[in-house]
Amino acid sequence: MAAGREKTSGVKGFVAWTDPTFVRTDEPFRPQARIGKGNRIPCHSVGIIAPEIEPPNSIYQAFLVSRGTVRTHNDISQSVIIANGDVTGYTVTNAMIIADGDITITPATDTILIARGKINTAAATGSHLSVGETIKFRYPGMSPGDPDLGNTAKESETKHLGFITFFELTRVGLEANVAEGAVPVAGVKAGSTGDKAGVKVGDVVRDVHGKKPTDTESLRRLLRDAIALGDATVKLKRGNDIVTAKRSLPE
Repeated sequence: MAAGREKTSGVKGFVAWTDPTFVRTDEPFRPQARIGKGNRIPCHSVGIIAPEIEPPNSIYQAFLVSRGTVRTHNDISQSVIIANGDVTGYTVTNAMIIADGDITITPATDTILIARGKINTAAATGSHLSVGETIKFRYPGMSPGDPDLGNTAKESETKHLGFITFFELTRVGLEANVAEGAVPVAGVKAGSTGDKAGVKVGDVVRDVHGKKPTDTESLRRLLRDAIALGDATVKLKRGNDIVTAKRSLPE
């Protein structure tokens, strides 16, 4: 403990000991130098909220919230990462990563990994891996469900750890297709949020808060982000007319 630093227990003691740095920005966060209070770790004892986060090196004892991707070329340890996009890193130890996208790392140990898409890792031990799609181990002869590795591995999950879910178009009762660069509505569930907002089958989604979707995934992400901020204002092309649908977060 540094000279003159009083030892205190609990949250105050932790804050006094780590002396964390907090950053919130509306720009992609890509620092070129060390951040935080660590002597050797470039991203140490920090809390960061940003549209994208790309620390210069390892991530240690950090809490990162990204509205897009998180990317590092080194280790992640004793940290929590929540991202609305993909997470890419190196060795992960004693951490939790939740990604509304894919997670791509090298070995994970004693870690919780949750992804809406895929997990691609060299291997994992003593970890919980839960994905909406598939888990891939790159080491030959190793598989996520090998009992000797001590993992809990679940694929094709929609409710992770029993309470974590990702936004889907079905949550607002919509089905969509892609046709010639446009995104037409293929289905609207009766009584759903989309139905109450006035969306009809055959409508073509022109934009969500001024941003044009190019496929069903971009539409999902645009609606997710708009609703998370309070409501979604969607412009639809219906025949020769342009109509507006607006709805708040569904319960």
